[in-house]
Amino acid sequence: MLGFLPRIAVLVALLAAASVDASHFRGGTISCTPDMVDTGLVHCNYRLAWRRPSADKCDQDAIDNNELMSGEGSWNTPNGMIPASYHCTDFSVQEDWQQGVNTMTVNATTGSATIVSFDSCCWITVQRPGGGTHEPNWQVRTQFDIGVRADTGRPNSSPITASSAIHRIQINCDAVIRIPTKDSDGDAVKCYYSSVFNECGDACDPLPLSSLDEDTCEISYSTPQGLNVPELTPGWYAIALTLEDYPPGAPRTAGSGLSRVPLQFLVNAYTSNTPCSLKPQLIGQTPQARDRVVIPAGGTYHAVIEAEAQSPGASIVEITTVSPRGMIKSDLVTDPIMPHRAYVNITWSPTQAQLGQHIFCFQAQDSNMADSDQRCMTLVYMGTQDVDECQNNNGNCSHACVNTVGSYHCACPAGMFLRLENNKECDDIDECARDPGICHANATCINTLGSYICECDQGYFGNGSMCIIDIDDCANGTHGCHEHAHCVDLPGSHDCICDAGFVGDGETCTDVNECAEGVHMCPTNASCTNTPGSYTCKCDPGHEWDGTACSDVNECAEGVHMCPTNASCTNTPGSYTCKCDPGHEWDGTACSDVNECAEGVHMCPTNASCTNTPGSYTCKCDPGHVWDGTACSDFDECSVDNGKCEDVCINTVGGHQCECSNSVLVLAEDGLGCTLVGAETTCTNEGMILALPEEQLTLVNTNDLHWDPDQNCRAVFNGTHHLLRTGLYQCGTRVTFDPTYVIFTNLIRLIDIHNATGVISRDDDSVIYSKCKYEREEDVSAQFMPIPGGLEFTEVGFGTLSIRLDMFHSQHYLQPYTVNEYPVHKSLRDNMYFQLQVEGHSQHLSILALSCKATMSPNKNDALQYALIDGGCAVDETLQFYSSYNLTTQQFGFEAFRFIRELRAVYIHCEVEVCGAAEPGSRCAQGCAPGARRKRALSDMTGRHTIYQGPIVLDETESESKVGSLSTGALAAAVNVGLLVTLIALAAVLVATRVRRSRNKHAAEYQPVQTDCDG
Repeated sequence: MLGFLPRIAVLVALLAAASVDASHFRGGTISCTPDMVDTGLVHCNYRLAWRRPSADKCDQDAIDNNELMSGEGSWNTPNGMIPASYHCTDFSVQEDWQQGVNTMTVNATTGSATIVSFDSCCWITVQRPGGGTHEPNWQVRTQFDIGVRADTGRPNSSPITASSAIHRIQINCDAVIRIPTKDSDGDAVKCYYSSVFNECGDACDPLPLSSLDEDTCEISYSTPQGLNVPELTPGWYAIALTLEDYPPGAPRTAGSGLSRVPLQFLVNAYTSNTPCSLKPQLIGQTPQARDRVVIPAGGTYHAVIEAEAQSPGASIVEITTVSPRGMIKSDLVTDPIMPHRAYVNITWSPTQAQLGQHIFCFQAQDSNMADSDQRCMTLVYMGTQDVDECQNNNGNCSHACVNTVGSYHCACPAGMFLRLENNKECDDIDECARDPGICHANATCINTLGSYICECDQGYFGNGSMCIIDIDDCANGTHGCHEHAHCVDLPGSHDCICDAGFVGDGETCTDVNECAEGVHMCPTNASCTNTPGSYTCKCDPGHEWDGTACSDVNECAEGVHMCPTNASCTNTPGSYTCKCDPGHEWDGTACSDVNECAEGVHMCPTNASCTNTPGSYTCKCDPGHVWDGTACSDFDECSVDNGKCEDVCINTVGGHQCECSNSVLVLAEDGLGCTLVGAETTCTNEGMILALPEEQLTLVNTNDLHWDPDQNCRAVFNGTHHLLRTGLYQCGTRVTFDPTYVIFTNLIRLIDIHNATGVISRDDDSVIYSKCKYEREEDVSAQFMPIPGGLEFTEVGFGTLSIRLDMFHSQHYLQPYTVNEYPVHKSLRDNMYFQLQVEGHSQHLSILALSCKATMSPNKNDALQYALIDGGCAVDETLQFYSSYNLTTQQFGFEAFRFIRELRAVYIHCEVEVCGAAEPGSRCAQGCAPGARRKRALSDMTGRHTIYQGPIVLDETESESKVGSLSTGALAAAVNVGLLVTLIALAAVLVATRVRRSRNKHAAEYQPVQTDCDG
């Protein structure tokens, strides 16, 4: 029975004069969970929000007393119509809404979808995105199936969600509405606008200028960008969403979920001069978004929600919540020291009927009607060991089932009575029929399940028990509010409130000069400019806004300074300075280079030249001088390689000169060696010829002339000259290289017979050198064509292939010798390591050395040969094969050796075959197989190819150190042999000849290039 409120209380409490059925719905949600004992029952938990009426009003007393409120309609269920009454849990005085929760139990059939819905009229007047307004019908509709899931072995539970009845968006500020979701089965949850399923009544429009993230359930509103983009129209928008749950791994498309859960609420778009950054904030002990708190059996949850107003002069006026049933919120407490802060205390002692997950949301609102972000968290109640009979088919109660320790009983909400026949079912009391005069004469009585509503007729306002004619002062222009104030119509009255940035009683409003009064929020390094109702901040020169503060602009780092070339920039607060770099000076227009050399301000020492460089200078010792750490001192060129003199080297200041120690000799044309007057060297492709005039050697017998050290290579006399001939790799001829030439050198020694006495001489032998130089470019007519870097050829079935033969530092085969490391010095019995490698477009290749041998020339058919590998098998006793773990390479090594009493020059020839790595019967797969005959197939083997590397020559110094202890006779023999060492040309010479089936093989001979003879 509604009590009569005094007229003054009615005028203060009511907010609208024409509040009829068309403006009372504020949204809702419903989620259903199967009964785990009785598989035919489903428990549906719903939350509904309404305009806060004068009668059946939700306040803290109603929440504390767990009062049951009328839902103004019924749910359409498989059991018939069930009243949509609810237990009030939350309300907002500022935004004029209340909401609550309840649970109903319905029957469901396995194998088909069950639908529960709640629809009626109407929402508040809302905007249409295309223009205009309407008062749409609502429909809150859920769908579920209680069939047993294959993945969990039990029926599916729908996801749960919650939301404040109203979300407010300031039109000129970006905003995000975050919808919390939870699923007890651990399923993925997606959100869609309900228009996809036609489950939204007439309120099916999305929020304009926003986007919905279906995976995170977030609606993001963006302020309009561009000149022709319309703004969001101020007013109300009804939002209807549908949630679906999907088992792990299932496709997530709209309509394919296990169940559908609705969520509906209002969005209020409003205009305000309050800066976007100054909305209130949740602070201090306030729980964080997405926190999860587990409450033990019999436990109580406590929390403090603190908020702080950010806008100057504003205060926190309300902290609203979306709570589970039974949660108690204290009155708002304002901090007496910091009045822009306030807090509420939260207490919740869940009952055994509230086992499981519950969503708890909260947000704050300041006196400018600006809202903080909404935070939502999860509360989980574990329950006790008591058997809750109410969990089994609600104890067969038609309405409330109250569990007690060891028992239970049924209860009816206010406005209903319990049938005495079974004490299980509740019947509604029709207050309107029982007492026709219960409402005012200008009001209509509406019976609801368990209660009734008195609504004033249109044109009247009041609580239904008292209804008077309402006049909208704001609409008819009789309010008298100041131009910088807004009018708020109240039931039977109005209020004038100064706009943000103004102060006064509403009828008189004065601009607040935030800059002069120091209440602005401009950061350091920024100026404040007052504007009507607000102010603007502008960063000082040399500073820019970085999103949080006016930070110094580093003109130097950002390249926006005006420093000239050859100058350094130094940043300063709000500006920068320029300074010429070292070695430069300001000439009035630029930082020009200082020529230290020309101006005589350099520090170069004596016997050195100065060279100017940009910003500095360099010193370089004059030719023939070197830097000794303190000065440029004369360099004794004779101390290094005898100044390259072949006889006597004499140092001079800044240079040196070569001389011949024997009077019968003169300097050669190169100024380095000594030769006999009239001696000539003739260079050919095959060797060299030294002609010595007989007139200069009158006391010398031709038979005493021979190449040193090979006494077998003796001279012949042609009547005028003594002639000594040698091949390029014979008679001890020495081979050296420089970047341009291959140089062959030999010599003879003459006893100074002119000064000899009897059989002795006290003077050194005279040394006459003979030298031939050949350009390193190869003769293109040679049958053996050098290919630097490897042999490349095309083979049917294999494409283009390349073969390399390299020598490595060690048996680890990590680093081959490079061009800069040659010549490589080796001694007898030193280990040498070689690798054959094939490369091609296919990675599935293998290579086998069928045979390898050493010769004294590039001709693989040379008469003098030494076999290293034959038939794929090691022949040399020191040769070893190494595992490369890569079929495209073959690795082997052997000890260095020499050809006895023969040339120093040695070449290594290898005949190889390339096969397909996947062919187990190929010749490469056979490996060591003496005398093996292959059956060639183009698909798995190539032809045989021969490659060689060389020449490899004896390191004379190394050889002499080895034979130093030999007898004189042995020494004479030792100096005539070739020691196998690695002196490899700048690019390894790889020569290939295709082995033909024909027996007519054409032996290829070494073809020297054009020569440049000297000596």
